[in-house]
Amino acid sequence: MKWLLKISYSWGDEEPYQEFNSFKEAWDTAKKDACNEAEIASIEANNETCEIGLTFEKEEDRGRISLHYTYDNSYCYYDVLPQEVTDTDCIRQPEKADTIKISMDGGYLAIDESQDSDYPGVDIEQ
Repeated sequence: MKWLLKISYSWGDEEPYQEFNSFKEAWDTAKKDACNEAEIASIEANNETCEIGLTFEKEEDRGRISLHYTYDNSYCYYDVLPQEVTDTDCIRQPEKADTIKISMDGGYLAIDESQDSDYPGVDIEQ
């Protein structure tokens, strides 16, 4: 089975997937890359405070490392997934509790629960 490292950002951008032969190989790369990203972001902040929160979620068949940039409340996600789930994997974003992002080849579909009581349902953007 192949494993993918998917790097995405809370503002919607994604990096090209990286493919690995094992979960361990993908997870080790995700840890290294996330720590390097935290170091680079801290250095590039110059004299501004740039605290970065790291969260590790590791399960038997997937993992996620989240970087939370506290200065602007943005996120970077390092997801390790089996290759066959990436096109249908749903990811709830912690900064937008009512948003579900569904990864698709070439982008994502974001579904927001409508906050307008006159128009219940979901708002969809691509």
